[in-house]
Amino acid sequence: MLLACAALPAIVPRVARAQTCEYEKTPAELAAGANIVDAARCPGDWRRYGADPTGAADSTAAIQAACNANKLAFDASGGTYIVSAQITVPSGVTVRGAGVSASHITCANGSTSIFKAAGANAVVIEKIKFSITSVSKEAHTAPVEFYKSSNCSCTECEMVGCNWAGVLLHDATSCTVDHCYFHDFQGAVHDSSDVCIYSVATGTGS
Repeated sequence: MLLACAALPAIVPRVARAQTCEYEKTPAELAAGANIVDAARCPGDWRRYGADPTGAADSTAAIQAACNANKLAFDASGGTYIVSAQITVPSGVTVRGAGVSASHITCANGSTSIFKAAGANAVVIEKIKFSITSVSKEAHTAPVEFYKSSNCSCTECEMVGCNWAGVLLHDATSCTVDHCYFHDFQGAVHDSSDVCIYSVATGTGS
């Protein structure tokens, strides 16, 4: 076991305890006050902070903790994760799933954006499937929202059941939406769209 640990990339030091290898808490995790639930998983992995890939428990706080303490917040193994409130993504952070066929985030709150970058720069959301499971008449919400942010991107994501927009660029500049799939929107909110460029915003997409 110790030899196997030694062969892993030296992201942060690992220590051996009871024949298991654990990643020590990083300075960034200490600064962010991150609660480590599974120390065998490396920093940035959603499950390190308690995310539940079975969908039985709410993973909002765990994914938020991953975003707060790492430049890469990721789902290493795939799973279905339930979230119930907005997750704020800081500047320079990439949130990465294991692919739309593997990483699935579901939310029963159609009145909130799931991932939101506000006043941020260089945020990336990629390789995640999002499902909204409730109907809402609330506008200005989306699984991914870039608000007053710049140079952000949403790539290779799937959006299902959205009520207003799949990706919202709100007063955002130089943002990109690339290779995303939007389908089966619900609700009857006026002027809903796959990608909404709202107010003074600029972006590109394919």
